[in-house]
Amino acid sequence: MELAQLIVNTFVALVIAAVGWYLANNYRLQTRIKLLELRVGAYRKLFELTEITSPTRMGRGESLSEEEAKHLGQAIYDWYYRDGNGLLMPNSTRQRLQDLQQKLQGEPIRSQSSDPLLREVSEFRAALRRDVGVFASDELGRGLAVDERRPWWRVVLRRR
Repeated sequence: MELAQLIVNTFVALVIAAVGWYLANNYRLQTRIKLLELRVGAYRKLFELTEITSPTRMGRGESLSEEEAKHLGQAIYDWYYRDGNGLLMPNSTRQRLQDLQQKLQGEPIRSQSSDPLLREVSEFRAALRRDVGVFASDELGRGLAVDERRPWWRVVLRRR
């Protein structure tokens, strides 16, 4: 009788663990999907801003005028801070955005300020992005990573 009870208890424990694992992974998946929905909404607005650079745009000149480039750079800058859009952008994309702004504005964008207060605010913004789960594992330096060979919704744990 004790062996039967042990088997039943073990089975129940395994079922509870499996349900818990499923629910935890489902919550992570739902969180990632919600973040992706927010990101796509924000990126659609940014994509629209870049229409001026489309090679298929009617009446487009050979290149952007200096005024058009500066206007686009300012519009991208405004987009980044409007509605918290910058929170949704991983570092690799944010770096490309800063490189683009530098080219559009014709002025250098410093990656880090020499002012300790401005550095603190920058680190705070990075912490906000970390909190909403925007960074990839290589940016976090932790064990969650997306396996590029698997579908996007598969998250695998990797030990370092």
